[in-house]
Amino acid sequence: MTAAIVGIGAELPPRTVPNSDFTHLDTSDEWITKRTGIRERRFLAPDGHLADLALAACRQALSAAGCAARDVRHIVVATTTPDRVTPGLAVEVATRLGMPQAAAFDLHAACAGFVYALDHAAALI
Repeated sequence: MTAAIVGIGAELPPRTVPNSDFTHLDTSDEWITKRTGIRERRFLAPDGHLADLALAACRQALSAAGCAARDVRHIVVATTTPDRVTPGLAVEVATRLGMPQAAAFDLHAACAGFVYALDHAAALI
């Protein structure tokens, strides 16, 4: 059996923060853009929750895959910024999707998180 990505989803917070908001740190838009390629960031509102973004992205991915939440047996979330340490974000997403029986866990691996999560998910097949 092989693994395949059959649906993707994405969600961003509405608040856009341009590089110009960081000039108080003795930097500039030009300096940041030239060295990182970053022109803006997205910040959650102070009362926002990552779980809401993850849930929206999951729903999009399920729809794109033509799959129902009840058909998913595992949820792996790769993040270093969960809403809280425990219970994990994956558990909340599974519960909110109506999948309390699904195995769910968070994987904290910073920038390599997606690759690690993809490898773990493929190993579960």
